[in-house]
Amino acid sequence: MLRFRYQIVPWLDSNAPRSTFGPKIMTLAAEKSTIMDIIIWVAMRRSRRSSNSASHESDSHLVQQFQHRLSLEDAFIANIGRSLLALGNFFYTGPSEWANLHSDCIDVRERCQFFESQEEPLKTLDRFHFKTGTTI
Repeated sequence: MLRFRYQIVPWLDSNAPRSTFGPKIMTLAAEKSTIMDIIIWVAMRRSRRSSNSASHESDSHLVQQFQHRLSLEDAFIANIGRSLLALGNFFYTGPSEWANLHSDCIDVRERCQFFESQEEPLKTLDRFHFKTGTTI
């Protein structure tokens, strides 16, 4: 959790000095174990950056479990979780592949157009996906 809070959150918050993403995502993680587990997965994925097949298979299984758990949550929490999953995939790809990153959430482009009216932590996650051209 510390790696996510002090390495990934500031990177996501760049160019948004008044963002409340950090405190809100950490509070949400404390309230929702699914979000906490996905955050831990994102931080671990960023730190290891390997592409061996064993870790890829393990990640695929974990992502399936996360997606199932997210399907049991309300739409706001599920969208945050899917955005975090896409963030985890982002760390394994180069810029030429970012536009090809996908998940189950298909309305990200629509959400990104209106991210200023969104609540944190989804606002910062959508801003990130909008900047990088990734879809979730």
